[in-house]
Amino acid sequence: MLVKALCEWSLTDGIYPPVRLDAPEYIEDALTEAGVLAAFPPLEERCKNEWIYRRTWRYLTQFTLPGTEKRVFIRLNRLQGRWRLLVNGALAAEGSDSWCEAEITALLSVPNYVEVVFPPDESFSLFPKAGFAGSLMWQETGKGIIKDFRLAPSQTGEPGFMCAADLSVPGQVRLSFGLQNSRGEWKQTLEIPLDAGHTPLLSDIFAGKLARGEINRLSARLDLGGQLSDQREAEIYIPNAAVPMRRAICEGEAELELARELGAQAAYSRSITADAAFVRQAAGYGLYASGAEDELSAELPLGMCNPDETERICPDARVLEEDWTWHLAESDRACYDAAGGSGEELAEAIALSRYNQAIALENMALKARLNGEPFTIKELINPEMSLSSAALVDHDGLKRPAFFALKDAWQAEYAFCSLPESLPEDGIFTVRTFYVCDDPADRPHAVSVCVYDLYGREIFSTTFAATVQGCVGSFALEMPEGGVVLIRTSLSLQGSTLSASDLIAFMPGRGIEDLGEARLYYDGKALINDSDTLAAGVCADGAGFFGCLLPGESVPVCDLDINSVEGLNIYF
Repeated sequence: MLVKALCEWSLTDGIYPPVRLDAPEYIEDALTEAGVLAAFPPLEERCKNEWIYRRTWRYLTQFTLPGTEKRVFIRLNRLQGRWRLLVNGALAAEGSDSWCEAEITALLSVPNYVEVVFPPDESFSLFPKAGFAGSLMWQETGKGIIKDFRLAPSQTGEPGFMCAADLSVPGQVRLSFGLQNSRGEWKQTLEIPLDAGHTPLLSDIFAGKLARGEINRLSARLDLGGQLSDQREAEIYIPNAAVPMRRAICEGEAELELARELGAQAAYSRSITADAAFVRQAAGYGLYASGAEDELSAELPLGMCNPDETERICPDARVLEEDWTWHLAESDRACYDAAGGSGEELAEAIALSRYNQAIALENMALKARLNGEPFTIKELINPEMSLSSAALVDHDGLKRPAFFALKDAWQAEYAFCSLPESLPEDGIFTVRTFYVCDDPADRPHAVSVCVYDLYGREIFSTTFAATVQGCVGSFALEMPEGGVVLIRTSLSLQGSTLSASDLIAFMPGRGIEDLGEARLYYDGKALINDSDTLAAGVCADGAGFFGCLLPGESVPVCDLDINSVEGLNIYF
């Protein structure tokens, strides 16, 4: 059993005196908390802080273990970037994974000195998230240890239970496995001689007995030489394969973490077969891992790589010229002139670009779910692309409209409307309404669509019944004189609202200037639209909200940083 080591941490680069940490934090966050760096500095000042990523940083601690003759392992969680683990001055492990498990039996002393070293990354982006933010765990075992305790596809294609044994000496082992779910309880025993070292074991254990759509309780016990050496327990949820899962194509720790935050259920590698390292990484984020399906391996959706899509979403080329320009927050108006245009004009371009990109990414995720395809994450956070990380989390660490749009799109049940690719000049167009779900509906859901004008007046409403996912209906809409409409789609069951989706439509040639100014007010409990016009494209990090606010409408939020609120036409 893993036990948390009680220890105090400090952080140093060998130049600054060690900074004491109440709990490990990523390098920049730890230095900010300690007062070495200013909190929420302007972009120009923050650019001067890039020196911290040119130095080697060390997290230092020490702890004492009770005397033991058994094998001892330690684990570190939530590592970001390239790292090396030193125990009593000796290298115990190194890598770039989000967690580390290493045997330190031969390195033990009293006390034990631990260093987690982060050398400079030559390929770093301007503000990389690097460092250690987890905890130090330890466990002791006999001569044998159970490793890679996880699910893996069996030869029949059904999920199977797999583990591996790591022995310090060869011997006859007895492995006892247990499974409990709603279908029953099973036990399985394997006796086999093993050589010293890491040995993968049978991947078809319990194949066909693992229940989908619920938690399976698994256990494993390893006996060596007639004595208990190690044992593990786990609860693993297997999504129901009868319906499309919220799946993401992932290739690294950043993608896996993002997929989990967005609400994905499964992580797919780009290869047909997911290797052990990928499965282990995905399991660390609570994601079911697999290789890409045969019919998907050749043609995987490519996120925001289409140049035509890029031009449509961000028509102002100046925003695409430099990555740092795209990374500007709404509060960084002083930097806009340096970007090659007037501040107000560029601010509007960035705000509209953020909104359009959020809607485009949401549509892509929903389309992937409707078609039963995995949704590609990789291209969204590629630092070499201007339409990448800023769409989700910007330089100040705040979640942006695209993040919440994607998270909403991956709710268990969701209804939304889709506009035609281009609106006709006469302002009369057809809107299609969709329903997407992760489980078959037992009863009809009500999908309601309300259309509002610029001043929040309802100009059209309709309701559709949804029993299976897909298009549930369509309606014709005529654009009002103001040239702007809010289309709000809500999904309800027996009067209870399950989800809501907002979409702004502009007449051709119209833009943000036609919206008018909407004043938002925060009273400590809610963010309120205190104006007579709708607030469009509002993104509030503290509330986890992305949508629109009608006049007088509010969204509850207990702890809100006003500087984190964005919108197309808002002010405070």
